[in-house]
Amino acid sequence: MMQINATDAKNRFGQMLDACLTEPVFIAKSGRQHGVLLSMQQYQMLQSRQLPDPSLALRQAASPVQAFYAQCWAWVDEVNGLVEQHGVWSDGLMQAPSDTI
Repeated sequence: MMQINATDAKNRFGQMLDACLTEPVFIAKSGRQHGVLLSMQQYQMLQSRQLPDPSLALRQAASPVQAFYAQCWAWVDEVNGLVEQHGVWSDGLMQAPSDTI
């Protein structure tokens, strides 16, 4: 995986085009990953999978809670399942063990 800052990517754009033929090139701006440069073959492969647009659910969400759930639904469902299975982590923490009383 190749990483480069935006200024270097601008100055070495031709090299970035060559590099993206073999691996994605991640471009950082102000110290944060900002974009990625892909080969046309990689892009077409992603497009052929017809993945749903995650931003569509976020744009359609009516509230911040719905937007969070649209973005993190898998994690929320996993945590809810664990709570149903095992209970809340803090259940019983305030009670003294029966053998110490």
